[in-house]
Amino acid sequence: MTRRTIALVIIIAVMCCILTACSPSSNSVDSSAISFASFKAIEGKEALFYSTETRVVYYMFSTSNAIGYSGYGYSYFAPYISENGRFCRYINDIIVEIEQ
Repeated sequence: MTRRTIALVIIIAVMCCILTACSPSSNSVDSSAISFASFKAIEGKEALFYSTETRVVYYMFSTSNAIGYSGYGYSYFAPYISENGRFCRYINDIIVEIEQ
């Protein structure tokens, strides 16, 4: 084998390793963050969760599922704000604005 052939084989092997690392995978940090904070998913609403203690609704941002999100680590939660600019609670399977 020539040096050129050996170099080509090494480059192809490295490229295969790099490309396989780009495949999407599940993120265990997301599920551990959800259970640690006592959050439950709101059925039928993507990325919406509520605190089982306060019933306040949160939106989960995740850097593992999409490119472009920026957060602190792999996932973080921000309070969900309604169209009227109010925080919300999840009461009797309905998202309700908190009015004060």
